[in-house]
Formats: sequence, structure tokens, C-alpha cells
Amino acid sequence: MKRPQNMALSDYIEWVQNHELEFEPNDWEKDCWTPRKEIGRVRHNRVLAYWQGKTFPMYQLTYMAWNGIEKNPFNQQNHASHTCDNPECINPLHIVEETPSENEKRKLEGNVDAYRKSQAALIEKARVEGRIMPSGLSHKERAQWILDNCTWKDENGCMRYIGGTDEKGYGRRNITAYPGRKKKVEMHRYIHCMLNDLPYGEDPNDPWNAKGKGFKVAHHKCEQPNCVNPDHIELVSRSRNALSITTSKARKITEGTAREIIEDFLSVSEWPIGSKAAFCKKWAEKTGLSVDVANNIVFRKRNWKPLLEEYNLI
Repeated sequence: MKRPQNMALSDYIEWVQNHELEFEPNDWEKDCWTPRKEIGRVRHNRVLAYWQGKTFPMYQLTYMAWNGIEKNPFNQQNHASHTCDNPECINPLHIVEETPSENEKRKLEGNVDAYRKSQAALIEKARVEGRIMPSGLSHKERAQWILDNCTWKDENGCMRYIGGTDEKGYGRRNITAYPGRKKKVEMHRYIHCMLNDLPYGEDPNDPWNAKGKGFKVAHHKCEQPNCVNPDHIELVSRSRNALSITTSKARKITEGTAREIIEDFLSVSEWPIGSKAAFCKKWAEKTGLSVDVANNIVFRKRNWKPLLEEYNLI
């Protein structure tokens, strides 16, 4: 059953108890609340929930609803910790606010060896499943690993990066440039340069400075910002890149199509891993345009903001 769009946060706990649990606990206070199996999981088996245009871990949302907190209090300095040590649990009575150091200290107070072994096992499992990059790789091997494990290929041959992106839609990721120095790099430029044996930047004094003397822009020939296919990238001058942008075909849709995209988005109750990309791909095929058309409306919420306000999405 689809959750009502205008539900008050104070009603969310009752909704979860009636519609989002795999089974009813014997003891609502002491037992863990386990979300339905068909709801997609992310790292450490956590379940996400969509609320008022933002994505929250579901256990944070139940904690906020239980305690009457409208604004999410959690961040890097204030963690939502499970006293039950079950990251899948969404029982708000099992959640406490802790600093990172308090969180680690509480875990270690139980059984240090068991905790460390469990963390090592989780890391090893993630490596085996290809979710963590192996250590000891060269930059060329890292670029190939990212290309093989962090992309999906569309019908035009674009290899779409599934990791974090900036406000313009370009994939970005922290990499260790060399021991002792990490740098957030543009994935399309990094992969193109590493696989073609080119320095990431053009500053002779710092090969990782991408804005040095004689700097060239990593231009997408396919005009898809999150594409990291090295064959779709070329290093060109700023003036040529600007000319390509101004002469490229405008990617526009009508208000009617924008409404269809939003209403289709609202008809989906759950977004398991990969479903958002499939949604954008479907609308790209329908409109004959980029996957960013749907992405910029319903997920990034950058375009058609009057319609988004009308549908209470922002």
C-alpha cells in the first residue's frame, strides 16, 4: 500500500506498525522492528524512507516521529545509534543520539574482539561482493575497477556513474592521489586520463591539479554529465567546450510531459537499488532525450519547481 503523500510525521509510527513491518513483534518495546523484505536495503542492511523530498534511513525517521522532532537531528557529529546492534531495526526505542566516539566506545564495551571480528567480516564480505575497491591497485587499475563496478551502460554506449555527483551531475569521488594525500576528482576525467596514461591535471608542478597552466576541459561528446565512458571523453580547450555547449541541441520537454514524469514518480512506493536509474532510463526512451530529464525533475528537483511545489515535493 502506498503511503499518503501528505501524512503528518506524528502519524508515521502507526503507519509503519501497520504497513511496513515483516511481522508483528511479540513485545513492541523490547523486540526489534524488521521492515518488509521487499523494501530495498543499502549498506549494512539499512532501509531507506522517502519523506518530504528527502531520503532518510527509516530508523532515523521513526525516531523523529516518536520523539516529535520535525528536523533531522543527525549528522556526522551526532549519530543515530542502535542499542540493539541491529542496523536493520527501525524500533525508535532502540535508537539513541550519540557522538561517533560514544558510539564506538559503547560497542567496544561489550566484546572488543567480537566487535572487531564482525567489522572485519563485513569489510571482507563487501570486498568479495565487489562493493569495496581492492587495495594495492595502480591508478589505471582503479579506474578500470570503477568502470567495471560503479557504472551501468545505456543504449547509447554511455557508462553511467552510480556514485556521488556534484550539483551539475558530474560524478565525483575521493581517491588517494599518492600516500598521504586524498583528492576529490571528477570521475569522467580521472577514468579517461588514467586509462589513456595521461596525468589528471596539466600543471607540471602538480599532475593532480586539473586547473594548471594550459588546462583543458574534459568534454563529454555524448553530452551526458554522469557518463564516464573514456571513449566519450576528450580533452579540449575552454573555448571549444563553450562552443559545443552553445551549439548543442536544447533538451526540453512540455509541461504535460513533466506532469507525467512527476505522477509516474509518485505512483512508486519503494525505490530499491537500481530502480531510480531504470526510471530515468525509461523516460529517456519515451522522450528521446537524456536520462537527466527525469533525474533533474524528481530526484535532483532542479527543474519544473512550480510543478514540484504543486505536487508537494518541495
